Amino acid sequence: MSSTRLASPDSAVEAGRGFGVYDPVPLAKVLIKETVVTILTGSQRFKHLLADPVKTAAAFRQSGDPYGLGLKGERPEKILVINCGSSSLKYAFFDTASEAEPARGLIERIGGQGMRLVQQGPRGEVARELPRGGYEEAFQAMLVELTAKETGVLREPSEITVVGHRVVHGGERFSEGVVIDDEVLREIETLNPLAPLHNPVNLAGIQAARRIFPAVPHVAVFDSGFHHTLASYAYLYGLPYEYYEKMGVRRYGFHGSSHAYVCLRAAQHLQRRVNELEIARETLRALNRSYLTRVIEAHRNDPIPIEVSAHHIHLAQEHVEALFGQGHRLTRQSDLSQPGQFACREQLAIVGPKGRVERVRVLGPMRKATQVEISMTEQFKLDRIQSED
Repeated sequence: MSSTRLASPDSAVEAGRGFGVYDPVPLAKVLIKETVVTILTGSQRFKHLLADPVKTAAAFRQSGDPYGLGLKGERPEKILVINCGSSSLKYAFFDTASEAEPARGLIERIGGQGMRLVQQGPRGEVARELPRGGYEEAFQAMLVELTAKETGVLREPSEITVVGHRVVHGGERFSEGVVIDDEVLREIETLNPLAPLHNPVNLAGIQAARRIFPAVPHVAVFDSGFHHTLASYAYLYGLPYEYYEKMGVRRYGFHGSSHAYVCLRAAQHLQRRVNELEIARETLRALNRSYLTRVIEAHRNDPIPIEVSAHHIHLAQEHVEALFGQGHRLTRQSDLSQPGQFACREQLAIVGPKGRVERVRVLGPMRKATQVEISMTEQFKLDRIQSED
C-alpha cells in the first residue's frame, strides 16, 4: 500500500452549510460495523446468519457477540469514522485488533471564531484552540492529533485501512453500507434535494477524505437505510401520488444507525433473531404496497371533498334578532354533511381589540347559546399586539 501524506494547503475542502449534526454515542460503532461487514464479509453472509434459526442459535452458543458489535472482522482493520457537519467535524478511530478504547474527537466552530478541538482516547484527553480555518484545516488538525506522540493512536496516517462516512440520506437507492466510487458519489449528489442541509456537507467530507486517503476503501453508511423496509402505508403521505413518483416525497426515517445499534443490542440481550418473522412481514408489506398503489391510481382523478369547521358562527335567537331585526329567520343556503345542519346566506364580521375577520358564515339552525369558532390564526389577528420600534 502506498504511503499516505497529509493534504497540502492547496487541496481545499469545501465547507458545507446548514447541517445540524446528530451524533449519539453508538453511531460510530454501527458505522464501523457496517463498514467491516461491507468491506470484509459482505452483508449477505451476515443476513444469512440472521435468517437461519439453527445458525443463530449456534452463534449464540459459540459467541457472546453473534451480531458483530465487538467490531471483529476477518482481518485486523484500522478504521477512521467521519461525521461531517456544517460547522463541525466528528471523528473516531477504531483498531479491531485492540481491546483499547477507541479515540474520539470533535472539531467545532469551523469557519468561525473560537475553532476548537477536543479528543479523547486511551492515552488521555487533549483540548486546544485552533486558528480560524475551514474544513481543510480541520482535517489537518484531526490527523495531527491522531498521530501526536503523546496522545495519538497512530504512528502515521497510512496505518488507516478504511474510512467510514456517515451520510444522512440514502433515498430509496441505498439501504445498507456501500463502498464508495464515483458512481456512488453521483448518486448521493442526486439526493441533495431530499436533504439539502445534510447530504452536500456529507459529500464534501467524503471528497476531502478521498483526497487525503486515496489508497484505501471508503464506505458510506446511510441514516435512512435502517428504515428502508417501512410499509407503503407508513411512508406515503396523504398528498398527490405524483409528488412521490416525480420528486420522491415520502417518509424515509432517520438516525437509523442509532436505531440499528439499539435493535442489535436488544436482540443480543434477549437472544432472539433480529429479523424474526421478517419474511412474513416482507410478504405483507409487498402486498400492502401493491394494494395501496392500485387504490391511489384508481382514485387519482376523484374530487376531494373539503369542509370547513373552524370558521363559522352559531347564533342564539336573541342575537339573530339583534343583528338582523325582530322576527328574522336564518336563510338556508346549503345543507352540511352533519344531519340537520346547514350553511346560511347570512355572514358577519368579527371585530376584536386589534383587528377584524370578515365574511364569517353563520350556520343553522339557531342554538340555545351563541358560539364563535375561528382558527388560532384568526384569533391572533383579532388580538394581535403591534410591535413598537
